[in-house]
Amino acid sequence: RQVDDIKRMVDEFSSFARMPAPRFAAENPAELLREAVFAQRVAMPDLVVDLVEPLPEAKQQADGRMVGQALINILKNAGEAVTAWRLSHPAEAESVAIRASLEVADGLATYVVEDAGKGLPARDRDRLTEPYVTTREKGTGLGLAIVKRICEDHGGE
Repeated sequence: RQVDDIKRMVDEFSSFARMPAPRFAAENPAELLREAVFAQRVAMPDLVVDLVEPLPEAKQQADGRMVGQALINILKNAGEAVTAWRLSHPAEAESVAIRASLEVADGLATYVVEDAGKGLPARDRDRLTEPYVTTREKGTGLGLAIVKRICEDHGGE
């Protein structure tokens, strides 16, 4: 188990430290979200991940692999938050889900991921996207830092 934790930490650090410049191409944001939701459903089959359909049709200039990684990181965080919440609220565990949607307006795609976890802490909330800042016992503090870098590299926030 410790070996797996160390491997995950090394993998996350490597992907953050060597993150390449994005290779922009025409991408379908709806498909990127569908693929990330599918991956989350496979990774955590005991959780419900609702994908709000129909998704708007749009194209965006993006590095699909990188945006997909950002979405996977966000969905993984949501899954971990819901799992922790379920452990502390077993009677209500079945009603907890993750909800993913896409909004397109004024040429901007906004990915929305909502969960019923305990939420982000008020203290140091603005620092959670900094490298190595985490609230989780086994967290590396790189997942959201990677998301932030990908967003910024794509002109987003």
